[in-house]
Amino acid sequence: MITKKMCLLVMVVILAGAYFAADASAAPDWHICTVDAAGPGWASIYVQLTSSVFSGKWFIIPVENGKEILATALTAMSNGMQVMIWADATLSNPPIYTFYMLK
Repeated sequence: MITKKMCLLVMVVILAGAYFAADASAAPDWHICTVDAAGPGWASIYVQLTSSVFSGKWFIIPVENGKEILATALTAMSNGMQVMIWADATLSNPPIYTFYMLK
């Protein structure tokens, strides 16, 4: 009887640990940023951005729309304008899904 109770207790502890250890990473979100740097790098295009959530964080621009986002980033940087991005800033070098220049 003690063995069954012990097994049940171990199983409850394991299941509780699995439940509370679920991935808590944030999903992509909108961020209003300033462009610190932008340009081509190692087989990709990179943009360094600063917002109220992160500072000097590097993002990767997907190849499919790399030229367009790079042009927007350079325009925003040279005119001192902010950009609005859709990305998961909790990742290391996250990809930018959407990139808009703000007025």
